[in-house]
Amino acid sequence: MTTESANNQGDVTPKAEGEATAGTGTPVAQPVDAQAPTGQEGQPNGDQQPESVESWKFDIPEEMPIHQAMLDGFLGVAKELQLPKAQADKLVGFYVQQQQAEQEQLTQILSGWQDDLKNDPKIGGDKFDETIAAVRQTMDKLNEQIPGLKEAFSSPLIGNNPQVIRLFHLIHSRIGDDNNPPPADTAPGGQLPPERRMFPGMN
Repeated sequence: MTTESANNQGDVTPKAEGEATAGTGTPVAQPVDAQAPTGQEGQPNGDQQPESVESWKFDIPEEMPIHQAMLDGFLGVAKELQLPKAQADKLVGFYVQQQQAEQEQLTQILSGWQDDLKNDPKIGGDKFDETIAAVRQTMDKLNEQIPGLKEAFSSPLIGNNPQVIRLFHLIHSRIGDDNNPPPADTAPGGQLPPERRMFPGMN
């Protein structure tokens, strides 16, 4: 066979076993199974099994509370989406950053509220500790008549709000405490109900 006829027959270079061509002499890349476990560089790991999602550990600060139900839900979604551990770490890290930022913001708000109360000429200054004690006493007393009241004000952004503190201090000034003598117009048998002492004109 002449050189010219060989050229007319195309490339006759021997191919490695299993190597495919597109008819132009250029090898065609074989598809990689998307379900096959891959290494850090995206290469198949052969017989190496992927780490179980349930065994994943995340870098979460000790002082940050872990909501187990939320974590279990996240692991379920990660397993369903076949999320790599590295990507899961990034998502958890982003969540941790957001929680820390919110905590810092809450700390600043509470600190500002405390300064506001301490600078109040009526209930702050030297009277601040007395004011807080009176508010807590009033809350406990009212909670006996309205079960769950303390729980309703347990959120830091509610119970520590300066206006809430002023409200309960006002209530305390109206209904007094157990050490105060009953008013002169108290009905026989004891003190007037707290709502009557707070709003004297109420029938």
